[in-house]
Amino acid sequence: MVTAKKFIECNVELALRDAMALWLAIDSQDEIAVRQLLREFEASYPVGYGKQVTVKTLALLSPADKEWLRELY
Repeated sequence: MVTAKKFIECNVELALRDAMALWLAIDSQDEIAVRQLLREFEASYPVGYGKQVTVKTLALLSPADKEWLRELY
């Protein structure tokens, strides 16, 4: 079984694209896109991939973006 960390190491470009897509969706406050991306990260990739990408993306968000995201959940 491939770990999320190993998967990311082997697919850096994919992880960067996914993080950028998530950041853009949050920045534009597109609820449907954010939910779809988060769901796809967990359903289509190794366990933990979505968490890794999301945690790294959260560091790039403004306080307003973080607050909007909190309101979704």
